[in-house]
Amino acid sequence: MIWNNIENIISIFLILLLAILFLWATWGGCKNIYKYFVFPKSFAKVINIEVREVIRKDDEDNEYKVKETFYLFEYYDKNEKKYRFWKNFKKKLRIGDKIIIRYDPKDPKKVLDIYNIFNLFVVFFITLISFILSLFMFIVIIYIVNKEIIGKISK
Repeated sequence: MIWNNIENIISIFLILLLAILFLWATWGGCKNIYKYFVFPKSFAKVINIEVREVIRKDDEDNEYKVKETFYLFEYYDKNEKKYRFWKNFKKKLRIGDKIIIRYDPKDPKKVLDIYNIFNLFVVFFITLISFILSLFMFIVIIYIVNKEIIGKISK
């Protein structure tokens, strides 16, 4: 029977783990894409830039200081009420630059995510690839199991 062959059990288990990993990545990407298309969008403008010292911890819990750039963004919700928030952002921005944000309409102070079109395209592409890979992994598992079962029956 199939369970007597330890190599097949290990391969099925590893492929199943990979499939679950790719499905998890797909789920994360879908949540980001959902937020982008469902929650209200606004353009936030950089109105101030500060370099701050931030305390970080390494793997051994040793503290060290690093300088990070924080941006003060200003945006308006759908009711034209103005909001501001500070955000540490990897991309280098200048005062006056605009970015796309999504905010929670129930609590407009809460910015859900910051996007630019390139980031959204990358998230969509990675999500699509993850879904295709997870689907492929499940098909491989079904193929291995069917091959073993049919092989045992025909013998």
